[in-house]
Amino acid sequence: MWADAAGKDRAFDELTDGGLRWRGFQSVGATTPGGLVGSFVEITDALADYAARGVTTFIFDSVPRLEEVHRLGEFVLPQFKIEIETAGASA
Repeated sequence: MWADAAGKDRAFDELTDGGLRWRGFQSVGATTPGGLVGSFVEITDALADYAARGVTTFIFDSVPRLEEVHRLGEFVLPQFKIEIETAGASA
């Protein structure tokens, strides 16, 4: 349980689709309504899946911004780049 921006007790799972998509970011004071929540590997795999389905543009945001953007750049994006290049080479 956690308290949202209005102080209401919420369960994490009530704002998820059962996968990595979570729509509770605005509840914790972020401006983005939803996004992906998971491990570095899970997020990388999800992005690669979106790319394989034809998505070519991604908008990255995070909470907390500075720390999570750093982690995204250090752990997710390099592996995502490798997966995209590998998928392109095998296509």
